[in-house]
Amino acid sequence: MSPSAGALATVVLVDDDSDLLWVRFANGNAGFLESDDGPAVDVGCVLLVSLDDGSFVEAPLEVFPKEAQTGSIATVLLADEGVDLWVRYAGGGYGPLHPNGGPEVSVGSVVLVSGTTFTVAPEGLVPPPRIGIGVVRRVEDARSLVETDHAIAWLPHDGEVDWKEWSTVELSDNGVVKEIDERPLRFRDNPPAATVVHSRFRVDPNNVTERFGDIEGLDSQITELRQIIAMMQNAEALEKNGMRPIRGILLAGESGTGKTMLARALANEADAAYFHVRGPEIASKWVNESEEMLRALMDEADGLERAIVFFDEIDSLGTVRSSEAHEMSNKLVTQFLALLDGFDDKPGRALVVGATNRPEALDPTMLRSGRFDRRINFELPDVDARQAILGATRPNDMSDEVDVYRLAVLTENWCSADLRALWTRAFQFAQSEGRKVLLELDCEVAVEQLAPQVQARRAQIQRMM
Repeated sequence: MSPSAGALATVVLVDDDSDLLWVRFANGNAGFLESDDGPAVDVGCVLLVSLDDGSFVEAPLEVFPKEAQTGSIATVLLADEGVDLWVRYAGGGYGPLHPNGGPEVSVGSVVLVSGTTFTVAPEGLVPPPRIGIGVVRRVEDARSLVETDHAIAWLPHDGEVDWKEWSTVELSDNGVVKEIDERPLRFRDNPPAATVVHSRFRVDPNNVTERFGDIEGLDSQITELRQIIAMMQNAEALEKNGMRPIRGILLAGESGTGKTMLARALANEADAAYFHVRGPEIASKWVNESEEMLRALMDEADGLERAIVFFDEIDSLGTVRSSEAHEMSNKLVTQFLALLDGFDDKPGRALVVGATNRPEALDPTMLRSGRFDRRINFELPDVDARQAILGATRPNDMSDEVDVYRLAVLTENWCSADLRALWTRAFQFAQSEGRKVLLELDCEVAVEQLAPQVQARRAQIQRMM
C-alpha cells in the first residue's frame, strides 16, 4: 500500500537484476527497497518511504523544503534539463539530487545540500576556486586528456577550444579554463631550457683557478693535454687540411687521482668556457627531458668559440646499450652519441671530456675515433709522485723536521686526494694538542688514522675488478 507518512530518501542506484532500489535517507543513512513495493522510479527520484512495511511513493513537491538552512557544500557537475543533478561534495564524494529539491542551478553552482533538498550556498560559504596547471596531451571533440603534476585525466569541454596538444592550460574544478602557453611549460622549464643549462652547468671562470703548473704527480697526463690544447688553438689549420679537431677525451682511473682537477686546469689553460656535469644530474623522470637537456647543453657549448664540457661519472650516462637496459637509458646513450658526432655547422665545436673509474661499463661505440678520440689513464702515484704532491700541498705552518719523503714511502697506494687529506688530519690533531705548527708526530698519527680507510677502499676495488 502507499504510505501517507514516512521518511524522505533519494534513489542512488536501481538494481534491475535484483529488483532492488538503493536509497540515501535524509538523515544520511543508506539502505535498499524492493522495487515491487512502489512505482517505477529512476536514479535521483525523491521517495516517501513507509517505516512500517518499506513501501514507497514518489514524494510530492510539497514535502520539499524551499530552503536548506544547514547541510553539505557541493558543486554541480551535471545540470541538463530533464536530467537529475549530479554534484561533487567538498569531501570528495559524488551523488544525484532531484531538480525539484531546490532552485534552478547550472554547472559550476555551489549548493548547500541537506538530505534531499538544496539551496544556493551563501557567498561566504563558497570555497575559493582551485586553480591548477596542466599540459594537454590529446584533444577530442568533447574532451581533452590533461597531465598535471600528480595525475592524467580526461576533462570534458564544449565545442571548439583554443588549446591544442602540448599546450599549457589553466584548470579549475570544472575542467580546462584557458590556454596559458602553446608550449608545455612546467616549473622546471622556467626560465627556458637554455638558460637553465647555462646557469646550472656552466662554471664561473673566476672559480676555475687551477693551472697545470700547480699540479704535481701528473706530468705525463699534462703533456698529453698540452698537445690537445695546441690542436684546439689550431683548429682552422686542421680544417684547411681536411681534418676535424679532436672531439672527446676520456680520463680513466680510480677516484681521487686528479681527473676533475686536471679537467678544470685544461679549461683554464685553453681559455675555454667550462661546463661541469655530473652524470646523474642529466637524468630526468620525465619522458624525453634528459635528451632535451643534453641537446640544450651541447647546443650552447658548441655555439661558443671555445668550450670544454666535462662529464664526471660519465659511465652513469653512457652505459652499454642492451635489450635488458631500460629504454630511456638506451635513448639517452643514442642521443649522446649523435651529439658527439655533431656535424652541425656552428661557430665552435666543444671539447667533451669524460671521467670514469669504470671504463669497462661504457658503451663501446663511445670509444671509437671521432667521439672519445683519446684515452688518458690515471694511475695511483708512485713514491716520487707522492713526494711531489705532498710537497706541493704542504701547509705553511709545518716544522722543518717533517720528512716529506718518509711520508711518501708510508703512503703507498694512496691517491692524491688521500695525500691532501693527510695534511688536514695532521692539522686537526695538532690543534687538539694545542699546537699551531705541524710536527712529525702529527703526520704519523694522521697516517695511522687514514691507512685503514685507504686499505678498505683498495680491498673493495680489488673485489670489483
